[in-house]
Amino acid sequence: MSIVRNTGALGHGASIATARADCGVGLSLSKPLRRSGAWELALFLSCFVSVWIPIVNAQKSDPHRGELGSQCESCHTVEGWKPSTFTVEHHQQIDFKLEGKHFDVACVKCHIDGRYKNIGSRCFDCHATTDGQTGHKGELGESCENCHTVAGWRQTTFTQERHNQLTFKLIGKHANVECAKCHANNRFRGMGQSCFSCHQKDDTHKSELGSNCESCHVIDGWKPSTFTVNRHQQSTFKLEGKHKTVACAQCHIKGQYKGLETTCYGCHHRADERIHKGELGRACESCHTNEAWKPSTFDHAERDITRAVRNPWRQAFAWLLPEKMTPKDRVITYRYELTGGHADLACAQYHVNHKYKHLDTTCVSCHQRIDPHAGRLGSRCEGCHSTNGWAMK
Repeated sequence: MSIVRNTGALGHGASIATARADCGVGLSLSKPLRRSGAWELALFLSCFVSVWIPIVNAQKSDPHRGELGSQCESCHTVEGWKPSTFTVEHHQQIDFKLEGKHFDVACVKCHIDGRYKNIGSRCFDCHATTDGQTGHKGELGESCENCHTVAGWRQTTFTQERHNQLTFKLIGKHANVECAKCHANNRFRGMGQSCFSCHQKDDTHKSELGSNCESCHVIDGWKPSTFTVNRHQQSTFKLEGKHKTVACAQCHIKGQYKGLETTCYGCHHRADERIHKGELGRACESCHTNEAWKPSTFDHAERDITRAVRNPWRQAFAWLLPEKMTPKDRVITYRYELTGGHADLACAQYHVNHKYKHLDTTCVSCHQRIDPHAGRLGSRCEGCHSTNGWAMK
């Protein structure tokens, strides 16, 4: 019967005699007892108490739970369990070598709860939690090494050249954009590939022109737009005359391109308020062209002038009668032809401060200040003079 063989405490291949010596058993048994085998029972009991029980207790306190075998001295010394003699150099001789960032990681970061075997050697085996919490959340699979190295997570091997093998190629302005600008929150899959899917927040048109940014822009930059004058000519408002040289932003204020007025007054009402003050209506084109505001196309010889002749009773009864019963002003239409000396006068000499309506057309209304008669001959200058000069007719 061989009881104690191949145990760490007794030595590998120890004999029964050696066991007896190690157990400190010095039995002097009679030959009949030895022949009966009782001495082996006595030896077993002695060894169990003095050797096996301490071994079992030691195994219970083994943090490795026996997975590293019983040769503690291969990694520890009698000076203490720590520090271990299993150095980085030892680690480099096994399948998983410590390289890059792994070289400086504390042992317990990987060998949690003293576990050293069957812990996995893939990146994802250790970094699955990181991927789930702050990484790709599992959407890119478990092969971290496809895009990362042991030198660090940030130094990705997924280069621009690899990106250009995908359906969305990094060209133009996209070539210099940081990854995180497009892949916010580490999102890499299920992303839109249209301009609008990324640039909706940058849309200065507030979505009024739709989502096909590429119809007017290119990836080399938002400006200049590819919506040229020739394309504008295909719209309902053609750029003619001075409009051809006007900067887009002067008409399309704050990026508004739809719902704009196409009449002259729609854009130029501020100028009209400053000059005509609205008294000539909104049909700018009746006196001006898109070539320039000046010269005006208004011809005194060909254009009728309307003038309201105020009804003297209107104001007298306005307080008493309803609006529809109040006497109306009389509107007369006539022509004021520029003849003689009037033909050479600048418009502004007569139309002071851009006043064009309700002007008095009598001679004295303009020439009273130079009347040599001081009003003694009345106000009908035309009775003695003509537009050709002040000389008598």
